[in-house]
Amino acid sequence: MIREGSLDIIQEDPGAPPEWATYTLMFLRNDYSGALAKRTIFGRDALLKFLKDEIKLTEQALDDALEQFSKKKTASLPNVRIDDEVRFRVGLVNPNEKV
Repeated sequence: MIREGSLDIIQEDPGAPPEWATYTLMFLRNDYSGALAKRTIFGRDALLKFLKDEIKLTEQALDDALEQFSKKKTASLPNVRIDDEVRFRVGLVNPNEKV
């Protein structure tokens, strides 16, 4: 099933250069409240590749995320649609979440 929600990304070490930074991703489903699964990614290139290849974000959404990062080292992307299969594969499903 395809779920819609917000994809939040936080740079855990804002002083680090982008190639060494640690990023935490969380998918907040619009139809679920409870504990969230987190995914950690190391390095901006790996983050962008993950967002483009695994989550299938559009170029516009990637540009929006980069713009948010340039200002505050976090990004919140609303209305992201991710299939449950993809969320399971990439680690964005909490074990207690009913899907």
